[in-house]
Amino acid sequence: MVSIDWAAFYIPHPSKAEKGGEDAYFYMETNGMSAAAVFDGVGGWNEEGVDPRIWAESMAIQTRDALITEPGLISALDVAYQETLNAGIQGSCTAIVVKHVVGSGGNTLQYANLGDSGVSIYRNGRLFFETNEQSLGFNYPYQLSSDNAETPQDADRGSVPLKAGDTIVVASDGLWDNLYHVEIAKLLSSSVDAQEMAERLTVAAYQASNDDKRWAPFGQKAVESLYADRNPDDVDWESEPAPLTQWLGGKGDDIAVIVGTVY
Repeated sequence: MVSIDWAAFYIPHPSKAEKGGEDAYFYMETNGMSAAAVFDGVGGWNEEGVDPRIWAESMAIQTRDALITEPGLISALDVAYQETLNAGIQGSCTAIVVKHVVGSGGNTLQYANLGDSGVSIYRNGRLFFETNEQSLGFNYPYQLSSDNAETPQDADRGSVPLKAGDTIVVASDGLWDNLYHVEIAKLLSSSVDAQEMAERLTVAAYQASNDDKRWAPFGQKAVESLYADRNPDDVDWESEPAPLTQWLGGKGDDIAVIVGTVY
């Protein structure tokens, strides 16, 4: 039977630091159950005079409360989504929620992921598992919205076996868009506990986001998306030159990271 120690660290985008950024997150332990979640508020709502953080915070609070009574992650997200809608709040967010229950099934981590945040598990110094990004197009992730876009039922969900020594990383796309898994694994292996891991990952992602000379996962996804638009039935198809310089550098964003060490 395994247990998890959780810790978190957060650095908002510099332009959003005064209001605390637009990500919301939590981790909790209660009655033999532990959970962690990140909700990334969608910044486009600022153009309509709406603070995306308010929606994300409501989703985080309501999900945390629902997990105490609801048996499943999707049902907890459903309750949180309806409560947030009923409160008349505007906005949208991506969501990643994970849960571990001591006892029956106590060696597995349950997850529900909607959008481009996510969870990865590292084992023996390398990536063991990662969730798949859900998007409608490049940089247009699935989201839970007051405009009734996707719903919790659209979330990717499943469970992953855990072993003592594993490290769980739950984070918004501010981490995944700026650091490769090999970088993350190295930072984890050179840290002594969950709190140091969370801090070092967040700071490294922040440094990468401000480095205009590096190649980052976000830029790589942009170029991959370009080539994925080819027509396989057109044998004479030629791509336009890949806009490599356009996508050079890190991606500025809020960066919320929760780390769980399994023992």
